[in-house]
Amino acid sequence: NPETAVAHTISYLLDPAMLAGFAVLTLTTWGTGRWEKLSGHNRRLAMWFLLNGSFIHITMDGMTGGWHFLDLLDKHYRTLDQRFNTDEATSWLITQLELFIMAPLCLLTFRAYVKNSPSKYPLNLLTSTFQLLGAVFFFGTEIINDFVNVPADREFAFTFHHLLYFWFGYGANVIWIVIPIYLMWSSYSSIVTKLEAAPVPKSTNNIPK
Repeated sequence: NPETAVAHTISYLLDPAMLAGFAVLTLTTWGTGRWEKLSGHNRRLAMWFLLNGSFIHITMDGMTGGWHFLDLLDKHYRTLDQRFNTDEATSWLITQLELFIMAPLCLLTFRAYVKNSPSKYPLNLLTSTFQLLGAVFFFGTEIINDFVNVPADREFAFTFHHLLYFWFGYGANVIWIVIPIYLMWSSYSSIVTKLEAAPVPKSTNNIPK
């Protein structure tokens, strides 16, 4: 309805989940400082963790999937996966891990990349491990249960409903499997390289007492 569209849009933008995401994004970028010196690769990594920490883990999965804010998005969550209708234990716990553990870790990792801190590699490895496990448990339990809660396109009909809620909506979980695996390997390799390049401390066994 055009007469209520503006009011609904304002209400949506002022929803606590949306405000929380924008607040975290703003405060994190402001508190971290300038990051113009980042290389293209590190800039993309920093943006990945910033957007995940602000909107994916807080606004979307944490507060909407877990606590049912943002009415319109919540309706899509419920249509996508029936577990959101009942707050099924495993899926709900994953949303809260996203809200209270993965989001802060993402923001700390973003800050570490912007500051070029040595902690960026272990933080990347830790954060990506949490993301991978969250996706595997959320995605994998439904596969084991033969997609009883999602609108699986078993006949490959590729209707709009299936394209939106199964192939795109549910299939998007693959992103949080593929990218974290890549980041975990990349971080592990960087840590090993740094350790191999570190100077070996001289032995003190032969120093006279």
